Amino acid sequence: AVVPLAHQMIQQYPELLQAFNQKKQADKAFAEDEEQQMRFFYERSPFYDQQYLKYPVLFELKP
Repeated sequence: AVVPLAHQMIQQYPELLQAFNQKKQADKAFAEDEEQQMRFFYERSPFYDQQYLKYPVLFELKP
């Protein structure tokens, strides 16, 4: 599902492809892991929710 989105993002933002290729060259684990590569594009897409799994925590301070 992310692959078509990644292709579209690369066409719209060529600098994203450059950043992706730089990360692949600098990080061997990233270069070998397709899931991390797809996550790279997902995290830069408008569908990524930066608040996912973050819950507000409230502490009540008693005097």
